[in-house]
Amino acid sequence: MNKAYFKESFTSGFKMMLFILIIGILVYPLIILTTKYNVEFFYAYDKYGHITDVIIDRWKSSPDVGIVIAYLAVLCYFVPVLKFSYLQKKRQIDTYYALPIKRQTLTNVNLLVGYLQIIIPYTIVYFLGMGILALKADFFHYIFYIPLYFITILISLGVYLFNSFIFSRGNTILDGLFLMVAYTLVGMMVVMIFSSTFHLNDEFQYGITFSPFIEVGNHFAELIMYYGEENKYNTVISDISLWNYIFPIILILIGYLGLFFSTKTDCAERAEQITNSYFGYRVIVPFYFSSTIYWLAIEGDFSILFIVLLIVLYLIVEVIHYRKFKLPMKVFIVLISCLVGAILISLVGAQISEYYAHLDFQKPTNF
Repeated sequence: MNKAYFKESFTSGFKMMLFILIIGILVYPLIILTTKYNVEFFYAYDKYGHITDVIIDRWKSSPDVGIVIAYLAVLCYFVPVLKFSYLQKKRQIDTYYALPIKRQTLTNVNLLVGYLQIIIPYTIVYFLGMGILALKADFFHYIFYIPLYFITILISLGVYLFNSFIFSRGNTILDGLFLMVAYTLVGMMVVMIFSSTFHLNDEFQYGITFSPFIEVGNHFAELIMYYGEENKYNTVISDISLWNYIFPIILILIGYLGLFFSTKTDCAERAEQITNSYFGYRVIVPFYFSSTIYWLAIEGDFSILFIVLLIVLYLIVEVIHYRKFKLPMKVFIVLISCLVGAILISLVGAQISEYYAHLDFQKPTNF
């Protein structure tokens, strides 16, 4: 760790961190401060006038933790662009690589400072909002804010590192942004393919990089509101799927190891050039094209209209990739290969899907 570079990087980014903090205060503590929280009790009586049941109405009394978690998720996409955009600018990358600092050290410091720019504002906004809410509403179970905080820290680290690596694979800022969005949904596409082929549960959201934020946030919101009340939603921490902990760890490994090894081979000349990384357009575009055709075929939605639309989208993205309308011949060769390959593989996939559909049909139904 280069202390001098860390100090300079953190100091130069302090204003941006302050800006991020102000935005966070506006979107969470201020909303908590201006929202009215109340609980209404309704009583059920028997014919003798005795109370038989107490119904608690909390529809106006959500802790709104989803707001601050959404704020954290957005930062995990915004800050990687902020910290690694120098890789896509010729002047800046030449300046950075001219410093008497190893590239791995540059990457580590930028990652650390960027993550601090996320975590410090998030921590302040999170607990400030919780404190204001505790003063206004004493009927929530605030103890669950503590485990929720640490779990979201783990998730944010995974999403942040993964996005940092993927964004760095683009040779321009536009390419980096496109890749971040594309890779956010790669896992979902894989889940959709396996689900359609083997008739698994349609939990498509599990493949989205930020899906643990949603799953954990929703679960803990219910714990904060309903813990201890029988027959009220999910009120046990262990009910959270283990995947929501494993997935961020996988993203951490991919993101950090990807950055660690790529910085050894990256050259400054790639900035502002055509993105040719294997994690870029040359893989992600054929993947989406082939996967979508395969999925449509398995689901029975295969039609000429859809194929034409996908081909047009494919070519539009390649025009953005190469920044010109006259595309190289290899683009069309890959396109045709993916189209034919996806159709042929879908014929096999359809047989597998039919087999598993038959197994599901034969399963006994419990009434």
